[in-house]
Amino acid sequence: MARSYDNPTNPAFGLTGFEYINNTAAHTGDFFAIQFIEDTVIAAITANPALTGNAFVGDTFPAGLTIYCQHSSITLTSGRVICYKADV
Repeated sequence: MARSYDNPTNPAFGLTGFEYINNTAAHTGDFFAIQFIEDTVIAAITANPALTGNAFVGDTFPAGLTIYCQHSSITLTSGRVICYKADV
């Protein structure tokens, strides 16, 4: 099955869907971007491929920031985000 982001406009406009996250539960899926709705602290993230350099965990990300990062799991310490799905 072809990935929905083979058409570059689909994910850019959220046409492959998203998950709104406003709690501290673990959320899983095939995500490609994180949009921070309010200042947010990430408790855990599983990126694919694995992140290199400094980890995202424990840092505060400001409202309005979007990070493009293929990831399969995210858990927040605080804040609200929208994770955009890579597939429908």
